This record gives sequence, structure tokens and C-alpha cells, in this order.
Amino acid sequence: MAKFLCSAALALLSFGAAAPAFAGGPVCAVVDPTWRNQHSRTQDAIRRAIDDYSASVARENQTTAMQIMSAVAVLTKQRAVVDNQIAATDLKANEANAEAVSASMARLAVVKAYETYGEAGQPPDSCAVVAKLSDFSQSITTAESAARAFATDAGIDVRAGGTPQLDEVIKRRIATASEETVDVRLSLLDPAASEETVNAFINNLTGLPIQKVSLGDGGVAGQAGSAGQSLQNLVAARLEAFRSPALFSLGYIRTILTNSPSGHTGSAVGVRDHLDWIISRYGGGAEYERWAAQMVTKSEPGILKEIARIRSLAMAVRQLREESTERMTVIVGTMVAGESSQ
Repeated sequence: MAKFLCSAALALLSFGAAAPAFAGGPVCAVVDPTWRNQHSRTQDAIRRAIDDYSASVARENQTTAMQIMSAVAVLTKQRAVVDNQIAATDLKANEANAEAVSASMARLAVVKAYETYGEAGQPPDSCAVVAKLSDFSQSITTAESAARAFATDAGIDVRAGGTPQLDEVIKRRIATASEETVDVRLSLLDPAASEETVNAFINNLTGLPIQKVSLGDGGVAGQAGSAGQSLQNLVAARLEAFRSPALFSLGYIRTILTNSPSGHTGSAVGVRDHLDWIISRYGGGAEYERWAAQMVTKSEPGILKEIARIRSLAMAVRQLREESTERMTVIVGTMVAGESSQ
């Protein structure tokens, strides 16, 4: 024990004496082998402990780094999976939306085509009404042609270009005189009246013609007739010109009232029948309710087509009315001209 205390004392002395050596003072070496051995073992133990601690810290750092890298890899993988799922979902959603839009556009195209070209896009009774309108136009043309033929009919004494003999005209009128030939309701305005009755009424209405004189070949210039005879023919031609518009109007009236006036009408249905059909269909007649019920089922193109057709009919009727007014104006003007020339 005394020996150990001596060694410790020597160690303390050597430590105290060695301290100035770090400051540049003299070095006092420790010569005790036991202390030296103990000091070396202590240093080795401390060094080993420090090395073990450093190795443990390094291992733990490596483990932590690997755990962090694994966590980052897992997070990245999870993020990639989520992103792929989101991308796949977006792709499916876009595909579904595109299919829905395409199907909707196709459906709308089909609906539009049906509304434009199908049953809903056509006016009511399309084919039948087209045939009616065509026949209506033909009946108007035929009526005008029949009216012109009526004005030059051989049974009319005052027709333009005719050469009636006044004595024969008077005898024929006396022979055919009757209640019908002087009553407009029983002759001109009666669809059942015969052609002879209508012609007799027109002859009585227009008065006697002026006797024309045959001038022979060459006329007055060829000295085949006198100046008085030529003047008489000119007066007769002038009177025929005055009467022609009135005859045309009377013929037109007769044509409208019957489908076959004087055998001149070529249309299957007359103008009057077409006007009656227009009133019945669009003016509240027997066909109006059926037409109105069909219009409810039509689309906008079908309604517009029907409106255009009604406007076409309105224009045709308006043209008939204007032509009638013009004929009345011509007749009044002719009467005024005839009165002023007398």
C-alpha cells in the first residue's frame, strides 16, 4: 500500500512537473513502468472506445441514410403509382368524355337531319299540296288562255276580227231571246248554263256590231272600195278593240265559275275550286283542324316550309286580285273613251 501511494505521488509529481513541458518548459519523464503500463492501457482503452463509438456512429449514420433512401424510394414509388393512377383516371375520363361528346354530336346530327329532312321537317301533306299548287298554277294559266279564246269565240258577234252580217245577227238574237239570255245569274254566273246561253247573254250585253264592208283585193289603195267604206271598217275595228277587254274579263269570270267553260279549260280543277280549297284549308274550313293538328308535330324547318308555301299561295291570290282590278280599270277606261269619242 505504501508502495502504491508512492507511485501515485510520483505520478502526480511527474504530471505537475510535466505541465510546464507543454508550455515549452523542461520535460520530466515518468520512469515508473507500472504507471506507464497503466497509462498505455488506459489510452488504448480510450482509443478503442472512441473508435468503437465512431464506428457505431458511422453504422448508425449509414443505417439512417439507408432508411432515408429507402423511405424516399418508397415515397417516390408511391408517388409514381399515384401519378400513374391519376394519369390513367384522367385518360379514362377524357376518353369517356370524348365518347360522350361524340355520341351527343352524332345524336344531335341525327335529330337535326330528321327535323330537316324527315317527316317533322316537311310541311303537312307535302306531295298532295305540291300537286295541288301545280294544278292551281296550271288552272290560272288555262283560265287566261280560255278567256282569250272566249273573246274571239265564233258565237260572239262583236269579237275582234269577226265579219258578222248585221241582219243575220238581229234575226239570231230575236230567235234565241229568252229569260236566261238577259239574266246574268241564269247565264254567265250559272256553271250549269250552256255555251249557247252564255254567248247569247254576252251578245245582248255588248250590243250590236258595226257592219263591215268587204273592200276586195287591194282595199282603198287598190281602188276596190270607197273612203267611206274604209272609214266604216276602221270604226268597227276600233269598237272591237274597246270591247275586247270586257270580253276577256267576262270570259275569265266564266272560266273561274266552271271547270270547262266553252270547252277551253285543260286543268282538272278550276280556279274557283282551288280558291275554295285554300279557304277550307287555311281559312278555318273543314280541313283547317286537321291541318292545325299536323302543324303541332312539325319542327322549325317544316313550319318555315309551310309558311313559305302559304306566302306563295297568298301571292298567287293577290296576283289574281290585281289582275281583276286591272281588268276593271281597263273596262272603265274603255267606257270613258267610248263616251268621249261620241
